[in-house]
Order: sequence, then C-alpha cells, then structure tokens
Amino acid sequence: MKHILFYSILLLLSLDGFTQAPAWIDPVERKSQYPDNLYLTGFSSEMVKKAVNPDELRQKHLGFAKTQLVETIQVNISSSATLNLENLNTESLEHFKQASVSTSEAQLSGLKTEAWYDAKKKSVYAFAYIRIADLLKACKADMTEKSLQLKKKIESGENHAKNGDIEQSLKTFYNCFPLVREMENDEAILVAIGKEPLPEQTDDYEFLINQQISDLRKEKHGSLDDVCLLMADGLTQQLTGKNLEGSIRMGSFTFQDTHMGSEFSARLASSLEQKIIHQGFNLKSPETLYRGLQEDTSGYLLSGTYWKEGENIKIISNLQNVKTHGNIAGVEEFLPQQWCTDNSVRYIADNYDQALVRKKQFSENEITGGGLFADLWTNRGKDNPIFARGDTMRIYVRVDQPCYIRLIYYFSDGTKSLLADSRYLGEDKINKPILLPDLFVCDAPYGAETIQMIAQTIPFKPLTIRLENGYQMILDDVGAILTNVRGMKTIGKTELFGEKRLDLTTLSDK
Repeated sequence: MKHILFYSILLLLSLDGFTQAPAWIDPVERKSQYPDNLYLTGFSSEMVKKAVNPDELRQKHLGFAKTQLVETIQVNISSSATLNLENLNTESLEHFKQASVSTSEAQLSGLKTEAWYDAKKKSVYAFAYIRIADLLKACKADMTEKSLQLKKKIESGENHAKNGDIEQSLKTFYNCFPLVREMENDEAILVAIGKEPLPEQTDDYEFLINQQISDLRKEKHGSLDDVCLLMADGLTQQLTGKNLEGSIRMGSFTFQDTHMGSEFSARLASSLEQKIIHQGFNLKSPETLYRGLQEDTSGYLLSGTYWKEGENIKIISNLQNVKTHGNIAGVEEFLPQQWCTDNSVRYIADNYDQALVRKKQFSENEITGGGLFADLWTNRGKDNPIFARGDTMRIYVRVDQPCYIRLIYYFSDGTKSLLADSRYLGEDKINKPILLPDLFVCDAPYGAETIQMIAQTIPFKPLTIRLENGYQMILDDVGAILTNVRGMKTIGKTELFGEKRLDLTTLSDK
C-alpha cells in the first residue's frame, strides 16, 4: 500500500510537471482575464523545499484562496458601512449590521477554484474566483427563498400562539433570527458589491418578529442582567435538541457597524456569559482558543452588535459555526437607554468621533486584490477584542508570500506608534503563524484603537519618526501613512500588496 501511495504521488508530480502552467499564475494575466469590475478573486501560492503530498498542498492553498476572496467581500461591506456611518439618524445604515459577521463560503453560489502544482519549481498555486453578476443573482434568489421560509415560520408561530402553546411559539419566532441575519448578509453584498439600493424587506420581518415575541412575553425588563437572561433563554430554546459539537466562545459586542467596543460592551459580554454558563453550556475564553500559534476553528462564536433605537438600545446576538460561518441561533432584545444613564455606563467609546474619522480614512481606496494575503490577530483573537488596564496583548501575523511587513498601532488619543517596519518574512515563514516577540501591556490612553498591518514585496518608504519613551512615534498623519503604501497601484510580478486591520477596545477598568 505504501508503494502504491508513493507511486501515485510521483505520478501526480510528473503529470503536473509536464502540464502547461495556467495563465492566472501571472498577476498581470490574472488581472487581465479576471478584471475587478467583473470578478472577485483570491489567490495563494507557496514554494516548498521538502517532500509534499501535492493533493494536500493544493487543498490547503485552495482554502487560503477562498478565504482571501471572502475577506475581499467583507472589506467591501465594511468600507460601505463605514463610509455611510455619518447617516446615523437614518434607518438605512442598519442594513449593514451584518458587516461584522463573516460571509459563509456556502453562500457564494458560483464560486470556482483552480489549483496547479509545479513539480520542477516545487511551487503550488491556487485561485478562487466568482463572477460578480452571478453572486448578485444568487443573493437575490437566496433572499427570495429566505423570505418564503420566514413567512412560513411566522405563520407557524402565530398558530402556536393561537393554540395556547406559548413556549413553542416563542421558539419558532426565535428561530427566525438566523434567517434574518442571512438575508441581511445578502442585502449587504447587494449594496456594497452591486451598488444597488437598500431594500426594506428584512426590517419589516425583524419588526414583526420582535413585536410577536414582546406580545408573548409581556413582562417588563429594565436591567442589563434581565435582558441577558432573556437572551440566554432565547438562545437555549433554539439550541435545545441540536447536537452542538464543541464549545461556545464568547466574542465581542460592538456599537453599530463601527467595530468599536465600550464599557457597555464589556458589561454586556460578561453578564451574557454568566447567563449562558448557568444554562449549562460550555464556554471558552478567547485566550483558550489562541494559546497556541494556530487558531482553534472548532466550536461556535457568540457575538453581536448593539444599536440606539429610540429610547432603547437594541442588542443583536448571533451564534455562528466558527469553521463554516453558518448561523446557528440568534436573538434580539431591547434595553432601556436609561439603564446606562442611571448606572453611568457609556455605550460608545470616549474617542468615538476621532476614531470614526480615522475609520473613514482607512476605508478610502483600501487595498483589495493586491495579490498578497496578510492576516493579523491577538492572543484574544481578531473579533474586536477588549483589553483592560494591566492585560497583556500578544500579536500574531501570517502572510502567503515572502514580503516586508509594517505594523502601526493607532492609539485612542490620535497618536501612532510604529511597531515594526520593513520586517522581512522569508520563505521559511510563509503560511505560518508568526508570534511577534514584543509584549504589550494595556495602559492609558483608553478607547477605540486599531492595529494596521501592511505587507508588500518591496521595502517601505520611510515614515517621519520620533523616539519617545522607547517607542517609535509616527509624526505623519493618517493620510500620509496611507499614501505611502496605497499610492502604488501597479501590480507587477514582484510588486504585491496586502493590508489587514484589527480593531480593539482598551478600558481603564476590568
């Protein structure tokens, strides 16, 4: 059997070696055949120096290519949401609340992939692509199908209520929320990628579902603990009878589509975590999932957003499968805004206005499809982590090409520190999680902050730096920093670019 397997690998190597390389391997040809106005793409490659299984190598890089394509969609959605944040008093912005939730690969109807292994050069190449027109068509079809499913569920919930089965009626209405979230994801793609007008259909369903749940429960709830208890109960009703394989990880809750946390975010997550544990579910902290260099992709992530709606704060929670990004359960609840006032708890970051300006600057001419995949996370993950005074932060990076990286930390007070500049990651570091040696301890100033990672295959142009207390503080403004890298648009054989940002929140108290 071992001889047969070895012969099969040699045969695959020889076949690939004599096969003509596909044109999409060349970045210029790839851009020509799959232009940005017609396609969304993802690309990954690697040169290996040891004996490999070509099939396994292809599958690994096909996964990287698909991930890059999905992240391109998320960047477009997030940028569209950010650039519309000034419309905070309009209802239209809420259609983008799905911007913080990952697009499922299964939702990308029409996604195609190709992979090629060059036996002579011992290099693997993978390419994922989808025609934008096909994606938009699939989103519209999916919304139509989800709309029919919601109508049936709402009708079923109403019938259960008429028959006096309040528990089953509540469960049925709760089970509508995952469908609503998926429809919102379709809407976000239609608006951000297709530049289509915002539909109103999902908001109508959401209002009706919340109204039905409110009428069935009837009781008043004025505290955060009350609301979290109801949320935990709603999630439990949806999860009862489902065979969950793995534990639940408690993620972050952020304000609207800003990806900004606050003191309220921390209080909300802490209270909800306690209520979920009390319901008998196994929860893991982010540190547990990121103790090693590799992220644990098993289990489920519970996270969400919260929105100011009239005199209330609407809290939206969503439970997703970490590996597939599929929606498992979801619930929405309303907390009187007066609770925040009475308890002196701020629900937006202290530096909200300044951070919002910075986010808009980041979203303009953002790098996508630069041919280089860059990833960035902390010891508490990448899901808008929160660090309190005295907490320790570690930073991890990953790239799929030999390149130079630049890391910039944007503090809440507007200052900027250069953490790494033109640090070279060679072939031995490709597609491997790299832990940066620096250790960071959370201290003032506090608020919404950002880590920016830029990767490119040529050294960076220098920034204006001043040494201050051992830190390299950047004197250039955000616009100058971005022009420094985003001004180079030509993608040649040796000039590839990638960018990744991670939003986090720092607090003065635990």
